[in-house]
Amino acid sequence: MDFYLYKNSNVILSFMKYKNSIAIIGAGASGMMAAIICARRGASVTVFEKNEKAGKKIYASGNGKCNITNRDVNSSYFHSSTPNVITKILTQFSKDKTVEFFRSLGVELVENDDGRVYPLSKQASIVVEQMLYAMQSLGVKLYLESEVTKISKQNGKFSLIIDSKKSLFDKVIISAGGEVASHLGGSDSGYTLAKILGHSIVKTMPSLVQLNCKHQCLRELKGVRVDAEVNLLVDNKLVNSENEDLLFTDYGLSGPTILKSSRLAALGLDKNRKVEVAIRFLSNFTKIELTDMLKNFIKIDDKKDMQLHLSSIIHKKIARCILKETKSIDSIVQRLQNWKFSVTALHGYKSAETTIGGVSLEKIDLQSLESNIHNGLYFTGEVLDVDGDLGGYNFQWAWSSGYVAAFSATSS
Repeated sequence: MDFYLYKNSNVILSFMKYKNSIAIIGAGASGMMAAIICARRGASVTVFEKNEKAGKKIYASGNGKCNITNRDVNSSYFHSSTPNVITKILTQFSKDKTVEFFRSLGVELVENDDGRVYPLSKQASIVVEQMLYAMQSLGVKLYLESEVTKISKQNGKFSLIIDSKKSLFDKVIISAGGEVASHLGGSDSGYTLAKILGHSIVKTMPSLVQLNCKHQCLRELKGVRVDAEVNLLVDNKLVNSENEDLLFTDYGLSGPTILKSSRLAALGLDKNRKVEVAIRFLSNFTKIELTDMLKNFIKIDDKKDMQLHLSSIIHKKIARCILKETKSIDSIVQRLQNWKFSVTALHGYKSAETTIGGVSLEKIDLQSLESNIHNGLYFTGEVLDVDGDLGGYNFQWAWSSGYVAAFSATSS
């Protein structure tokens, strides 16, 4: 939708005549939320987005459906080096307020059986389009393909450099996102601006990401999808267990079970610990039950190839791979219950859904998200040292933090 956009900021912008001129750096989820709230509260709002369109990550989220939030939202689904910030922000803008906000834009929502909340149309595009329409209606100026490369504070005003031209604002909200999904505009630009202004960065790593693994059967198993119990081991200790969809790839493992485990895998790998995934197939069966089942197959027909016997209870490609490793029934059962894959690396920022780490909260007011170094400077969304679990939690953080920063910026 071609609303009121400006391509490239080819004019010098100055809003000093306004009592409350606010620049928002980034037109992702939290940035657009902040823009709408600031404008609703009477501020003159300008948004700078370095990509060719706003909301690129929203369009791609949830396989194009946009998992806006979750039925069950509390601080246990979020992670940070400063964890007490989560409850303070969620209390101010809860899941219920999120639902109310989107309905005020004309986005009707529906809750799945698993608690995930989506647009009723199951189209991520409608979320972006309705937010852009609200921004247009409120007079927000949006500049696309306009990257803020430098920022400073001079005489009580923030000076932004965009395409070698200077713009002055009373307040700034940095909503530039994290490093993940570079093909959708992810970068470290927000961290760079934060560091210019004296803020430190907690080491970043990709999260909600696939795992690169070492195993002789990966190429043969590529594309196999099964329900399984996935146990994550760090230095031989169980640190996480998930029971859901698992996908084998030529580089390693993927699927919801792996994405949910990846944060702890990332932290383990970062400390050079041994990280393994132990897969338990047919988790409803005990070791004795599986052993008796296979022995009974052989008793019924001992001339039948073991590949056929095993393929009657597990995917034939998995059966073939296990039989390459062992022919013993006890060993087969052991692999069905505890087949280990060594994790060598995360699959990288490009395919990840969120970022661990970011702008440290140590010098940020945990109630308002305002900088303790520069009055009038705020941070929102993924650029901060906060990341959420799979299931709409990172979007909830974007909406909540965007609202809180915007409300705070327009309260003084």
